[in-house]
Amino acid sequence: MWEQRRICIAQTLYAQQVQSVVEVGCGEGNVLGFLASSADDDEHPITRLVGIDIDSDALAIAREQLQPSAAEQRDLRVDPLRVELFHGNAMELVEGLQGDAV
Repeated sequence: MWEQRRICIAQTLYAQQVQSVVEVGCGEGNVLGFLASSADDDEHPITRLVGIDIDSDALAIAREQLQPSAAEQRDLRVDPLRVELFHGNAMELVEGLQGDAV
């Protein structure tokens, strides 16, 4: 079921030509990781993924999980993918997102 949910999320974002995604409550970064790995060709315009979570341990796992692989470092994308993770409460404005259109 989790795989179907991720595929549905990705297909919806790609169909709408979404370029930036913010996941509030990203936890260990599983959805962001799926989007990062499936957004590596020219058909998928996502160039920025942002994750926010209050659990610093989960964010540490996400940070490690979302590191580019050797292949991703070697085969650079035309439009680089920027991945940012923020520790914070969803009910508060995260300072790093102020002024950005995400």
